[in-house]
Amino acid sequence: MAISLDRHGLTELGEQAARRGLELIDAQGDPEKLRTQLQNSLKDMRTSQRRGREVEVKPEVLEDLRAALAIDFKSGQPRDLDALCRELAPDLDSLPVKRPMKPSDLPLPNMPPIAPRTEPPKRKPNRNDPCWCGSGKKYKYCHMDNDLKRGR
Repeated sequence: MAISLDRHGLTELGEQAARRGLELIDAQGDPEKLRTQLQNSLKDMRTSQRRGREVEVKPEVLEDLRAALAIDFKSGQPRDLDALCRELAPDLDSLPVKRPMKPSDLPLPNMPPIAPRTEPPKRKPNRNDPCWCGSGKKYKYCHMDNDLKRGR
C-alpha cells in the first residue's frame, strides 16, 4: 500500500503507511520478509520528487486513507495492493499523475517559425541549405534526392 500511494504521488501518506507496516512487523513478526522492502521504500520516499500531491486530494479521501492505516490488521485475507488502495480511495485513479517530462513538454527555443512551402523555390538550393519544404532539415537530407529524380 505504501508503494502504491507513493506511485500515485501521495508520498507523505505512503511514508505513514510504510511506518505503520514496520510497526506491525515489529509487533507481529515478518513472515513475508517485508521489512527490508519497507525500509528501502521509506528511504526512497524521503527524497521522492512526487511529494506534495496530498493538497490535490479531497480531504475526506485523505481522512479515509489515514483511518485505514490505523486498522487492526491481525485478521483478514491477503489483498491485492492496488485493489485495496482503489477500494479505500475510489478517486485515486482520477488524480492527475505526475510523469517524467518528455521532449514535447519542453519549451521550444525562440526561433522564428518556418513557414512550410508546398513547392520548391525558383532557384536550386545548395545541399547544406535548409530544405525548401520548411522541415528544418538540410536540403540534402530531405528533398534533394526526390528533386534530382524529378529533374528539378
